Amino acid sequence: MKKWKQFVLSSGLSMLALPSMAQLVDSTYLDNDYTELDNILTASYIRCDYKFSDFFEKRTINLANRSIDKIVRYEDASAKVFQDTSFFFADSNRLTKIVVYNHGQRQGAYIKFWPNGTFMRYENYNADTLLEGKCYAVDGSKLVYFPEEKMPTFPGGMNALYAYLVDNIKYPEKARKKGIEGRVRVKFVIQQDGSVADLKVQKSIDPLLDAEALRVVQNMPHWIPGEQEGKAVKVQFVLPISFSLQ
Repeated sequence: MKKWKQFVLSSGLSMLALPSMAQLVDSTYLDNDYTELDNILTASYIRCDYKFSDFFEKRTINLANRSIDKIVRYEDASAKVFQDTSFFFADSNRLTKIVVYNHGQRQGAYIKFWPNGTFMRYENYNADTLLEGKCYAVDGSKLVYFPEEKMPTFPGGMNALYAYLVDNIKYPEKARKKGIEGRVRVKFVIQQDGSVADLKVQKSIDPLLDAEALRVVQNMPHWIPGEQEGKAVKVQFVLPISFSLQ
């Protein structure tokens, strides 16, 4: 049996059982958006925190059908650094994803499953470095490997983006005379076709500079859209735009 198949089988046998060494240290009620609640009356999930000898586990249960939503493991109770094996589920305990970490870095298998239970992708990592990757169609046939996610890119890359900003920003004269400068942060969504939408100033400096930053972003050429599992998706992006009088 292949090593990754052995891993899946052994993980599946152990992930649902809580050994006697596990200590329940806290439980939290959550709504549909995983926002913490004061009581169970309006809760959709309960998250139970367990302390193990080698990791700290947060296990989330769907209260409607008592199914496991996810099991995520960390180095300690701060829940900042991933450790050991985490499991993600959908549709009443249907396993969708397995991820293995060592001190916050991917180490070993990363596996995703199609809804019918067949493998979608298998990747093997060492210290966050991809060693091997395989992708599969829903019928189990092997595909040419492609990354799970690709971030949107400006045509020509980041250097081309900086050049675009330099060439197109027009410093508002009133702001120049008043000596107003700083960095405006613009949040926007890059659509499936690469166009930008839903522009919003995340960090304001001055209405004049804010308006110019929005104008420049609005007039950008289309980006190369982001992808998830080979399909174009909307991606939120935050771009800092500096205005300096020097």
